Amino acid sequence: MLAAPLTADYAYGHANGGSLFGATIDNTYTQSTANAPDAFAQVANYTSTGNLANVASTLFFLWTGNNDINLYHINVDSTANTGFAKDMSSRMVKLVQNLVNAGAMHIMVPALYPKHISPSSVFYTSTATQVSNLGLAISQANTAISSALASSFPAGSGKPKVVFYDAFTYMVNVWNNAAANGFTMANEFCDGYSDAAWDLCVTQGKGSEFYWMQYLDMTTYVHKMVAADMASAVKAAYA
Repeated sequence: MLAAPLTADYAYGHANGGSLFGATIDNTYTQSTANAPDAFAQVANYTSTGNLANVASTLFFLWTGNNDINLYHINVDSTANTGFAKDMSSRMVKLVQNLVNAGAMHIMVPALYPKHISPSSVFYTSTATQVSNLGLAISQANTAISSALASSFPAGSGKPKVVFYDAFTYMVNVWNNAAANGFTMANEFCDGYSDAAWDLCVTQGKGSEFYWMQYLDMTTYVHKMVAADMASAVKAAYA
């Protein structure tokens, strides 16, 4: 989307396959069931072993924290989840600061994604109110992250430019207009929903009609839409 070279990848994905989940923002906060290196370890790997010669001209993406959206952090019976918001925002600031300390000048931080609209919400909640509260908790955390980044890394000449990208709102808007975006099978998912869904999605090659690949992850087609919107945000911020 940005026609930029990727010479090395220090990231560990949020999915691990099977029943295990991958990287979290901080294993001392949410332990990865796959024992994946957390975001702090990934950044440390880069700053300690990577080529930092071009660090000041490199664009960094820190899209992490989605595996930290768990019920042992969030009370879906409450509309106030300030503890989760504080935990996530303070960690995100520290994570960004670690890159800034290494000389990074361009850092984009996408919002936590809207887990409450995914089919996984049935595993987390049982009522419409609880689903709403889960979404509210994620929104509160995103607001706290955005505010903390703005206050910790104010804009200015010669200062690092840290941009918060609202992936949450974009993904919700795509979901709310699923049919208009071509996702006619938005309420089902390709893998694990039914044999018929799998056949339609994979065997018949109609994955572009599905919003969700499985109960937690979006299909490639949604990811491409997010990537295109994110690319526009990058160009607007760093042009």
